Amino acid sequence: MIATYRTVFDLTAHPERIQPAYGFYAIFLLVGIGVVAFAIAARRFGWQKRKSMAIFAGLWMVFVCIMIPYDFRDVLAVRASVQHAEIGQVEGCLAYFRPGVPTGTKTTLGNEACSVAGTAFDYGAGEERPGYHLVEANGGVVHPDSKVRIFFVTSQAYDRKEIVRIDSVDHACPQARHVEPFAEL
Repeated sequence: MIATYRTVFDLTAHPERIQPAYGFYAIFLLVGIGVVAFAIAARRFGWQKRKSMAIFAGLWMVFVCIMIPYDFRDVLAVRASVQHAEIGQVEGCLAYFRPGVPTGTKTTLGNEACSVAGTAFDYGAGEERPGYHLVEANGGVVHPDSKVRIFFVTSQAYDRKEIVRIDSVDHACPQARHVEPFAEL
């Protein structure tokens, strides 16, 4: 009996769901506004004589004002690629599988990672990104013994592959080579 693929994740049918992380942007802006307000109050009320807080506040806001439009444009470019069907595709069994940790980490070493037909993918539970990022420990659909067909768009800004669709056949392959979480690939 030949197992058939079933679609388990799909943004290609609804590219409008590929949205910028507005909440994430708001957090960075609010922190910046708070630091600027504190720096102004510190200078005005004499809490701090040095200008280090004002310099930090200025640098923070410059960073935020550069990174938000950069990320925003990248998300819109990923969405446009999906809308114009400029999508890569790989299919097969996993060559290796590194399970991701169920909570976000400070580095990408806690991300889930796998390789299909020579193409490497990684994604993490704590990431804000336009594509798939649900790790197996949190109910993700990629497993070490899955046969998968992955559709992806390469993010030009971050040089990573954003997964926009996954078709899967569970238990159709031998177990992929296991890589421990936090291990370098």
